[in-house]
Amino acid sequence: MLARLRSLPGFVGWIVLDADGREQGEWNAGEQFPLACAAKLAIGAAIAAKVETRELTWDERISDLVFDPREDSHVLYPHLQGQRQYTLRRTVEVMIACHDQSCANAIANRVGGWRDLSHSILLLYPAIHVDSEPRNESRNSGRLDAMVGLVQRAITGFQTNSELWEPVVAGLVRQADKTAGIPSYRQWNMTGGLPHALIDVGLIGDIASGEYLLYGMAAKDLPDRTASAVTDQSLADVLRELYRCLGRD
Repeated sequence: MLARLRSLPGFVGWIVLDADGREQGEWNAGEQFPLACAAKLAIGAAIAAKVETRELTWDERISDLVFDPREDSHVLYPHLQGQRQYTLRRTVEVMIACHDQSCANAIANRVGGWRDLSHSILLLYPAIHVDSEPRNESRNSGRLDAMVGLVQRAITGFQTNSELWEPVVAGLVRQADKTAGIPSYRQWNMTGGLPHALIDVGLIGDIASGEYLLYGMAAKDLPDRTASAVTDQSLADVLRELYRCLGRD
């Protein structure tokens, strides 16, 4: 796996943990990578923390919200279109599942604006920087191992307090950007992509049986991804290999 990824153009990182959080291997996992829409996972985790401390409740309402028409909520959530008012729970889920920037903006406004939201995330996860502009590669970035740690926090949190973490995990489950060759219900993940960078963090396997791996794959300084899919295909190949190692259906 390492040899294949090291041969790719650009700067590549990866990390794999087992279900107990033990590291199975890593390469450049301590480096910062542009997050693009993957930063919305950190937003969801920060809101879960505020619900846990009772600063917010999942059932409070977000008003005057229109889902981002550039994203795929009309495909994943056709039943929610046109309501204009949604619970915070649903807003976080749709934000993660659909990469929805309108949801992210509405959440930021609810907690005092993007500056306050970014500060809250930094306090919880010092290696993750979130900006109101997801395409800003310097201000919207995070260490790969920290992002995988965030997935781990969501999964272990869900196992012990499903009510608190369900909106975040539901967004990971429902996201449409899955890896061909891996059953969609066996990959709970969050992706982000820019012309010269990409990231995919998540879980492969089955949490009910405890047979799963946590992973992070990222790359930056790539040749234009619209002109060449080599890196995307190689990372997908590695994920399929990981899934086969689990021996799942």
